[in-house]
Amino acid sequence: MIEKIKIALSEVDPENAEYFEESAEKKIEEIGETAESITEEAELLGVKNVDVIPNSF
Repeated sequence: MIEKIKIALSEVDPENAEYFEESAEKKIEEIGETAESITEEAELLGVKNVDVIPNSF
């Protein structure tokens, strides 16, 4: 979605395309770092070993 937003903004405002590119790259990097952190914490907590059974009503 970030790429699509970047492209759309660049088409509407080409003078600021470089800014949109830099902002998109930064945001994608931040998301990747957050995902990595969550994955590491999940591994430490051993969530792969937790059985999940949906609660039926």
